[in-house]
Amino acid sequence: MRALLFDFFGTLVEYQPDRTRLGSPRTHELAGTMGFDGSHEEFVRIWNSASTGLEHTARQTMREFSMTDAAHAFGASAEIPLSNDQADELGQSFVAEWARHIVPIDGVFDLIHDLAVEY
Repeated sequence: MRALLFDFFGTLVEYQPDRTRLGSPRTHELAGTMGFDGSHEEFVRIWNSASTGLEHTARQTMREFSMTDAAHAFGASAEIPLSNDQADELGQSFVAEWARHIVPIDGVFDLIHDLAVEY
């Protein structure tokens, strides 16, 4: 055997797949500096809706979207035009907040180590 592939989310790490259950206060605040004047709840709703639309398209096209794409979709939905630099910054901010909730599944490090040693 030369390689073993694992699905990352749900197999190697636990995460919250429902974006609406996670807070994104820093990204909401950053969006405010870019012209968004809605509440945090409104930000989460619009971001989630825009991302869900991109996920639907990705399933059809088999092409993954970036967080910059998600930020542009959010901006379009919120009617705030974002430059590419702003969309990059907003996307990176969202990912940083989202990633704080990703944790390795108990025992996964030992499992991978044991597999590497065995093969």
